[in-house]
Amino acid sequence: MALCSVCSQPAGFMATVCQSCRKMQEEIAEKKRLENAVAHEAERAALIAEEKARINQEVAGGGVLYLHKTEFVPVDSFLGDVDFTPNVYDDTSIRIAGLEGWRVVGVVPKTFGTALINNEGFNKVWGGGLGGAVVGVYVLLELEVSSKNYSRLEGDISEYLESAFN
Repeated sequence: MALCSVCSQPAGFMATVCQSCRKMQEEIAEKKRLENAVAHEAERAALIAEEKARINQEVAGGGVLYLHKTEFVPVDSFLGDVDFTPNVYDDTSIRIAGLEGWRVVGVVPKTFGTALINNEGFNKVWGGGLGGAVVGVYVLLELEVSSKNYSRLEGDISEYLESAFN
C-alpha cells in the first residue's frame, strides 16, 4: 500500500494522496474558486459602472452612441425530398425591437446545403450537391443613444452592458 504524498499516512491501493488530504485539497480549491468568482464579479461590476459613466458623459456632451444586437428569424423554405424540417416564419422580435427604436442595419442569411447521393444496390455514389437554400436570417439591429433618449434607455443600456460583459 502506498503512502500519502502529503501526510505520509497509508493512501490506499494505487493512490498517491489519502482520502482526508484529498478532501482538504478539494476544500481549499473550492474556497479559492469562490474567492476568484467574487473577485471576478467585483471587477465586472466596476467595468460596467465605468463604461456606463463613460456612455453618460459622451451622451451628455452631445455625442451619439449605438447599441447593436442580432436576432435570428427563421424562414419557411422547402427543399423538396431532402430530409429538412421547415421553420415557421416569425419576425415578431424584429417588429417589437422596431417599436423600441431599434433599426435594421443588415441581414446575414443562414443557408442549408446537402450532398445528393445515388443509391445503386449496396453502393452509394455522390451525385452532386444542393446548397444555398435560405432557412433563416440573422438580422443586425442598431439603436441610437443620444441625449434625447438616454434617460428612457438607461435600463436598456444597463441590460446591454450586463450581457456584453458577461
